[in-house]
Amino acid sequence: SGSSSAKFTGASGAGAGGGATSKNALEMQIYQMAGEINSEFSSFSELPLHLFDQLISPEDLIPIYAVADVCLVTPLRDNLAPTAVEYLLCQKQRQSNPGVLILSEFAGSVQSLGASAITVNPWDTQGFAEAIYEALSMEESERKERWNYGYQYCTTHTYTRWITDLLREQQELELLQEKE
Repeated sequence: SGSSSAKFTGASGAGAGGGATSKNALEMQIYQMAGEINSEFSSFSELPLHLFDQLISPEDLIPIYAVADVCLVTPLRDNLAPTAVEYLLCQKQRQSNPGVLILSEFAGSVQSLGASAITVNPWDTQGFAEAIYEALSMEESERKERWNYGYQYCTTHTYTRWITDLLREQQELELLQEKE
């Protein structure tokens, strides 16, 4: 990404509660891998991987999204979570050196934001690793182009525009029905 270390942010979303033995074993593996990554790639002043096993408030997410070099939005099933849009909007302060969005092919936003992201099948671990490598080694010009596309899409296809268009179309239908 042009810097000597990249900042990743992971949030499990599971919360810090107890659970089944397999869940605890998986969490242990995740923390062990995160520790190995950080021990190999960190410096005294930077830690490349920050892992949060807790719910994060929207107020706290904004600065995290603003500094993250890569954002992984990788649901295993279709969803319409706003994470990808939030990340792209929070990257505005970094528009001269934006981060990269990695988006699951199952994400609800992939049809509208796919051109701004690296699209990945989250079940394909090799493809997932390759997507992360691609994000970290992407040329600045391509990062800017992808971010610009996503940012422009997000700022022109707003909820306000959607509801305004919907109401206008409803009025047009009502006028057509009155003429009949």
